[in-house]
Amino acid sequence: MRHGRVPLAVLATCACALAAAVAARADVWQVRIVPADQTRAKGIVLRLADLGPGWTGGPQQATLSDEICPGYPAYHPKQSDLVVTGGAYSVFNSSGAYVDDQVVFLRTARMVALDWKRSIGSPSLIGCLRSSIGDFAGTSAKVLSVTRTSFPPLGRHSAAFRAVLQQHAAGAAKRFILDFVAVVQGRAELSISQITPYGRRATAQALEVKVAKTLLRRLG
Repeated sequence: MRHGRVPLAVLATCACALAAAVAARADVWQVRIVPADQTRAKGIVLRLADLGPGWTGGPQQATLSDEICPGYPAYHPKQSDLVVTGGAYSVFNSSGAYVDDQVVFLRTARMVALDWKRSIGSPSLIGCLRSSIGDFAGTSAKVLSVTRTSFPPLGRHSAAFRAVLQQHAAGAAKRFILDFVAVVQGRAELSISQITPYGRRATAQALEVKVAKTLLRRLG
């Protein structure tokens, strides 16, 4: 993946870190795949036709057991009493932009509520996100800020976060935003990440809302 001379792949890795942070775990959750939930998750994730012309990409293997923020011990939500029963993931690229989404099913809606409270509800989450993005970006990018942003009330709960990063290429500073959106409904946890040039930040949320509504509609 490329964006001029800027290593978009590095930022994309940061986006994966953001996406996984909603399910960050000091003690990993249990993964017990139920075929029906796995099939359902694959049917919900974003498709190329949802984004329109100019995009490429599609489904990829979902990673359901990443450990996030290992260097940030203040963020350690309990997860070992939660059970994942299915998950799917897709990734898309356009000119200077990147979007991914993940759908994860837990065994019960109560487990989803607990995970939301422990993960998104943690006062240490912003610090975790800043730590993770900084670790993945390394020396290729500087994290200028990480904040929680407003987002329409979709699903049972929804939340959005934005990181601003700066990179230097050919003697010029370039800024990007890295957004992360989490939405839960019933037994499902939906996450969306987007990377786009800083100049497009005003319209970035419109795409995220569109994607969230598409996933929720398929979830039913």
